[in-house]
Amino acid sequence: MLRAAVAQLARRPRAALFATKAHAFDAAGRAAALDELKARGWNDQLPGRDAIAKRFEFENFNEAFGFMTRVALYAEGCDHHPEWSNVSSVVHVVLATHDVGGVSSKDHALADFMDYAAVRAAATPHYMDKVTFSGAGKPQ
Repeated sequence: MLRAAVAQLARRPRAALFATKAHAFDAAGRAAALDELKARGWNDQLPGRDAIAKRFEFENFNEAFGFMTRVALYAEGCDHHPEWSNVSSVVHVVLATHDVGGVSSKDHALADFMDYAAVRAAATPHYMDKVTFSGAGKPQ
């Protein structure tokens, strides 16, 4: 089911991500975007933050690092960078757009790409119930 949903992502235009300015969602757009993202394992329950998060687990460190490399190259081209950390085969990701003070169309588009890249890397997504951060910005 996840693979079918992600296959649909490959056909989506990337205009939102490549736009020079991020656009905040209105209430209806935000609800629709979050419903779609939550169905793919993204979580918006980050205390004190308007952001989305997800945990990706791969078979090994090489797959995890390969995923991060693909996302990094894509994100750099779009000038939109994730907050993330990697320990062994696990990658924790948090997305928010500083320019709009929360989740934007760029975050939604980057989340789409990450899900697509993760499935392509044979990732097994694990759904995050809750993410907490220490003062250093590392997931606990």
